[in-house]
Amino acid sequence: MKNIYIIFNNKDFKPVFIGSSDSNTANCIKSVFSNAMSEKKDILSNWVNVQWQNNNEVLFHELHHNLNDDEAKHFEQEWRKNLSNLLKGKSLSEMSEQEEKLIAGLKDVYSEVS
Repeated sequence: MKNIYIIFNNKDFKPVFIGSSDSNTANCIKSVFSNAMSEKKDILSNWVNVQWQNNNEVLFHELHHNLNDDEAKHFEQEWRKNLSNLLKGKSLSEMSEQEEKLIAGLKDVYSEVS
């Protein structure tokens, strides 16, 4: 079963990365943070390090949980079509209505945590 998650910061809450995982999302968080702390030169690690240097928190949110392969592929493609600020892959030049609603929801949930 697969999970789909997004990565964003606590400044603007715009998703910059969408990924899927066969394991739990916590393992993905560990991997992303480990790569950043090891100063890997991939685009996501660089973005994470810039966020930390600017005193922003890097946050993860699981969009879907326990999907089969076909469901995971479908939802990941749908989210990619609706997100504007992705570091990898094609993304919209402007925010979609769905992305605006997602960001508003993330702000409601995570601004209380930060």
